[in-house]
Amino acid sequence: MKTITKVLGLISIITIGITMSYFLELYRDFTQLILVLTISGLIINIGFLFIYEWMQKKDEEVEELNKAIDLTRDYVKDLEQRYS
Repeated sequence: MKTITKVLGLISIITIGITMSYFLELYRDFTQLILVLTISGLIINIGFLFIYEWMQKKDEEVEELNKAIDLTRDYVKDLEQRYS
């Protein structure tokens, strides 16, 4: 999980760098540049946070499934011990 977040963070940093270089070529006016970079950076960070939140929810779902599997396994062991 930590490696995935590190990779996503690295990808977002690289994307921000590419976006900055692209918009530096297109816009020479300082105020337009700052506005465009701010908006693009916010969009990239919102996307990163959305993916991170989605991954956290998936981890919680997997943990719940693992707990259900463990409870079922324990119940089957109890039944086997009772009727053995």
